[in-house]
Parts: sequence; structure tokens; C-alpha cells
Amino acid sequence: MKFAISSGHEIVSQAALDTYKAGGNIFDALLSACFTSCVAEPLLTSLGGGGYALIQKSESQQPIAFDFFARFPGQGTKVEAPVLTEIPVYFKSSTQTFHSGKGSIAVPGLLKGLLYLFDRYCSLPLEKILTPAIHLAEEGHSLNKTQSHVAELLIPILRQSFTSKNLFLNGGNDLQRGTIYQNIEFANYLRTIANNPRATFYHSPLAETIEAQIKNHSPLNADNLKSYQVIETKPLFFTYRGFKVYSTGTPALGGTSLEVILKDMERTDFSNLEWGSSDHLMHLYQSLKILEDHEINPYKKGTTHISIVDHHFSISLSMTNGEGSGYYPPNTGIMLNNMLGEEDVCGDDHKKWTPGKPLPSMMAPTIIETQMNKKIILG
Repeated sequence: MKFAISSGHEIVSQAALDTYKAGGNIFDALLSACFTSCVAEPLLTSLGGGGYALIQKSESQQPIAFDFFARFPGQGTKVEAPVLTEIPVYFKSSTQTFHSGKGSIAVPGLLKGLLYLFDRYCSLPLEKILTPAIHLAEEGHSLNKTQSHVAELLIPILRQSFTSKNLFLNGGNDLQRGTIYQNIEFANYLRTIANNPRATFYHSPLAETIEAQIKNHSPLNADNLKSYQVIETKPLFFTYRGFKVYSTGTPALGGTSLEVILKDMERTDFSNLEWGSSDHLMHLYQSLKILEDHEINPYKKGTTHISIVDHHFSISLSMTNGEGSGYYPPNTGIMLNNMLGEEDVCGDDHKKWTPGKPLPSMMAPTIIETQMNKKIILG
């Protein structure tokens, strides 16, 4: 069996491996990993967020890029300024202000994207693919060091809703050591989707419920959810020292940033530089700084990633929920994103938004082909 996966959490990788060994194909394994990630890494990704995937069939010349990132809301209505909640996040050496709340929610795409891949590529029943995520959400797991650290940073957001306080803070205001994350509501919602894929927030009646609950804060409406479409396109392609590099193209900025950096690095012979030396680090710094000349903002936020390969396919998939809005649609256990609250992503002037268009993103799922016909899958 030729199969390998790399992810942000060992539970996620194990879910993919178990599904593959149970007779699933690589896409069954990928989706098991993605849904499980929403439980194992609950503050780095969510079905209420967005993502990108790069899929390459082994014998093909070029991968296919799938864009299921968040979209600007407001199609069919007058776009009013959203009502945002300022949230200070305290890092060791600085404080950064994020914006969350119901007004920060962009049209989510991750769930639609995963179901799109299911319809196109998967072989197992959806119920079987969702089983690892359902069991983990029901049984619960102890947040590891990384997830606990993220939760500590995002406590001001987690305090905003009754649901997140119960899920992460044991109903109080502070994170407890050894917190067990258990999301029964999410497990039940996944069972509902397995039996009826149209029971998502992209359809009635849940789409109308979301609109009714956030309409005083956000331009997002039910029609925005119902009209969401996954975009399938050609990836960005360039070469670096003879390697073929495929990544996400515009409006995502991650692949473009990668090309700008590598093209600048290509002018330097790094073989003569000691790794980690001051000269080596200075060259890297100069290559990163060149993004400013291209007016690319190297914005960074919480994401997670899955790289997976077998005999037939190579797949790179990145996903995120931003920092989260704090809002959970009823009976889903899913926190929706706060993408509209990221000024680095969509600016601070809602009049410049184009409803229905994808938000820009720095995520860059990438597949690299070496001269030896080997592949590097990362993001």
C-alpha cells in the first residue's frame, strides 16, 4: 500500500489512515481527515470557514485547483457596514486587535467544498467517512499544547457565546488545564448531514435562520448561502531551480507571494552560505521584504493543512476559520468565521467589497515536482 499523510494533529492523520485501510480511496481518507480536524483542531478550522485544495492525478501534467474560501456577502441587498466587535488578543510581546461577532461572518465555503469533493471523487458512503469525526466529537479529547495555546489567545472570543463558553471554558470565563473538548451537537449535526446532505446551512430552513439571527449585524443573507459555488480552475504555475511549482492563483495571494519570494531567492547561490548564518538569514529577509515592493501583505493567521498521497493522486488542502466569530448556527456545533473582521484581508471600507467574490487569502496549498519526478506536497 502506497499511502502517506501529513496533518496538524496525529488524530487527524489516524482518521485518514483508518478510512483508507477500511477500503476507502484517497478522497474518502482526505474528507475523514478534514471533518476530524474540525474536532481535533477546533480553533484552527471549522466547517464555517473556508479553504483551497490542489489535486493532481499521478499521470496528469497539471493539478486542478479548487477554491472554497469565504466570499463577500451582500448579493441582492444593499451592503451596509457590518457591526464588528473589537477583541484584543494578548501575545507575549504585543497586543493585536481582531474583530469578531456576527458582523464579521463572510459566506463560509469549507463545508460546501468538502461535499463538492465527496460528490465528485469519494467511494464510501458519507456516513462512513464522517464516523471518525463523529466518534471524536462524542467521546471528546484533551486539547494538546498547541490547541490549548490557541484557546488561551482566543479566550476573549470564546467568552462571547454560551456555546463556546461551554465547549472550551467549562461554562466559565477561563480555560482550565487539561480541558476536554467534546461537541455532541456537532456529532449530531454530522449524522444529520450523512442522512441528508441538503440539511446544511446552504439550504432552507437553516439559511433563513442564520439570516434572521445576524441581520442586525451583518449583510450576510440566506440567498448568499444558497448561491455559494465552488470554483474549479487552473493553478498558478512557475519554476524554481528546475522544479515545477503549482500553487493557488489569484484572488488568493499565497501562491503569488511564494512565486515572488522564490524568484528572488533563485538569484542567490545558497550552496555557499552556511545554513542559519547571518548572511543566509539576511538573504531570506531580503526575499521576504520584496513582497512590500509588490504590494503584497504577508498576512498571517491560524490555519491548518493536510498533505496526502497514494498511487493515483497527490492532494494539498489548506483550511481556516480565521479566529472565529463566536456565533454558532443553532443545533450545529459549528462556529462561523470572522473573515470580514480581518482588515488585512478585506480592508476597512465595506463599500469596496464585491458581493459574491472570494476574499483574498495568504493560504497556499502547493505541489512541487522535482527533476527526479518526486513530489513535495505542502501548504
